[in-house]
Amino acid sequence: MRALGIDIGTTSICMVLYDKDKNTLLLNRSVPNEFSGNGNFQQDADGIVDKVKGLLKEVGENTFDAVGISGQMHGIVYVDEKGKSVSPFYTWKEESGRQKYNFSEPQ
Repeated sequence: MRALGIDIGTTSICMVLYDKDKNTLLLNRSVPNEFSGNGNFQQDADGIVDKVKGLLKEVGENTFDAVGISGQMHGIVYVDEKGKSVSPFYTWKEESGRQKYNFSEPQ
């Protein structure tokens, strides 16, 4: 059995392909996952998807029987009705989610 593992972390995105029957690591790749800058802890949601797709291309002709995916804790990205991101990925380190929201009375 071959298993593909994908870890979308705050500082890197890693992928491994493991053959359980042969007890062999067939693929082990990692790419950096940077913050957008400006002193915040936001990341480019579409850029993360592109990096994962790039790593998946490296799997190439290798087939696998199972996939495990782990991601960052307490993060959020807003998407439209088609699933396209409309915001950066707000990581667990981003403090803007703590800002007070001012509710206004309906007119």
